[in-house]
Amino acid sequence: MVRTTTIKPRAMLAALAGGSVLAAGVTGIVVGSVGQASAAEASTAYGVSAGGTDGLRAQPYVSSAGAVASDSLGSVRSKTGVVKAKGLSVKAGAGTASATVADVTVGGKSIGPVSTTCTDGKASAGRTGTVKLSDTLTVTYGSVSGGKATGATITLTGADGGSETALVAVVSCGAKPTNPPTHDPGPGKPVPGQPGPGQPTGGQHAPGKPAAGGKPGTRHGGAPTLKPAPAPQPKPGHQPVTG
Repeated sequence: MVRTTTIKPRAMLAALAGGSVLAAGVTGIVVGSVGQASAAEASTAYGVSAGGTDGLRAQPYVSSAGAVASDSLGSVRSKTGVVKAKGLSVKAGAGTASATVADVTVGGKSIGPVSTTCTDGKASAGRTGTVKLSDTLTVTYGSVSGGKATGATITLTGADGGSETALVAVVSCGAKPTNPPTHDPGPGKPVPGQPGPGQPTGGQHAPGKPAAGGKPGTRHGGAPTLKPAPAPQPKPGHQPVTG
């Protein structure tokens, strides 16, 4: 005996409807993930650093991807005193950074104040240009590239051919983090500022109602609206027929 299976139309429609609901739910999950907030990039700032035979680690130094962090030093110097700086102040936080140095002396030569700032991924320096203070000392002010800036790059060449390089007021920052939507209206609910399902959009009128400036009794598109026939009224001399 061969057994046959009969698929009822109503059961098939219910299964298809269930699959559509499931697909809509999956789509909602994928779309919802796009609205997540982007992570903030850490911003950094430091006052002065030096490399070479008389190195100096970056200080004062701060780094933060959230609330603004700050630090300062009254003065700092390398081991042998070739590089000296005073009045150093730095700040860094989400989308912002700044560094200020009141004065820097390299090899006994002062280069004056140096400063840099960075806001929302765009850096800038207080001074620009290159200055040769002596045959062995060169200063390049304001090296800027996108969200990074160096207030001054100092190069000191020694008699033995060696060199000292000092970096002053160095900052970097990224763009500010983005925030996700404050709320989700949910399936079937209108987005603020947009009409809900079945409601007319701007410039349209509801079905059965005349357009602006139109005549009553006329449908949208020019087709006349049929009125119901009046109920019959009894006339004198005629009596209603009863059972």
